[in-house]
Amino acid sequence: MKSFLLIFLSFIYSMTNGQSGFYQLKSESSTIKNEHYVELDSVYRKDITLHNATIFLGNSITELGDWHTYFKDQNVINRGIGGDVTFGVLHRLDEIIRHQPKHIFIEIGVNDIGTQIPQEVTFGNYQKIIEILKSDCPQAKIFIQSILPTNKRITKLGLPENFNSKIIFYNKQLKKMALENNISFKNLYPLFTNWRGYLKDNYTTDGLHLNANGYKIWVEYFRRNNIL
Repeated sequence: MKSFLLIFLSFIYSMTNGQSGFYQLKSESSTIKNEHYVELDSVYRKDITLHNATIFLGNSITELGDWHTYFKDQNVINRGIGGDVTFGVLHRLDEIIRHQPKHIFIEIGVNDIGTQIPQEVTFGNYQKIIEILKSDCPQAKIFIQSILPTNKRITKLGLPENFNSKIIFYNKQLKKMALENNISFKNLYPLFTNWRGYLKDNYTTDGLHLNANGYKIWVEYFRRNNIL
């Protein structure tokens, strides 16, 4: 019923806002039909409520992180779903809100770029995510984490030449959005790049996702800056 409502509301939006609304309808519907998304979203909703937790919210890069092990002194909840986009995060915010977390670390956007969701739609979704979390989790400290670089030389994902340039542009906009909303922005991008501007070979499994070395860099950055 909830999924139908989301699609219906997207349809109404498409009727009143033209092409970008039509894209919202297509993207939201695709997210809901994604088998991995539906399965994990269902699993997450069955978990016990863990108040005052630290939540990592994002796509596969978040999902594949062993955050419970990295931060054993925190009540950590991993809410990453592979392939997720900003539409998907919006759809499952109620599941995040029920925990009333103390920290929320958001990592989302690379799949929006990869699936060519218009940038104004992505940033609009991101703004909605922030506004909802600030309103419904007033005690939570919200962190926007930058989109990480990619390495097109070693990936088989067919990334275009200018993919990292797009990521850099998106990160600048996310930093601006964080400032405007008085929340924290963490620029992870420079930690992972080599001299060519690519994701370092020894930090990745496929040019997009991180290996153990990559996650180690991420965690060390958090600890060095007393983020957690």
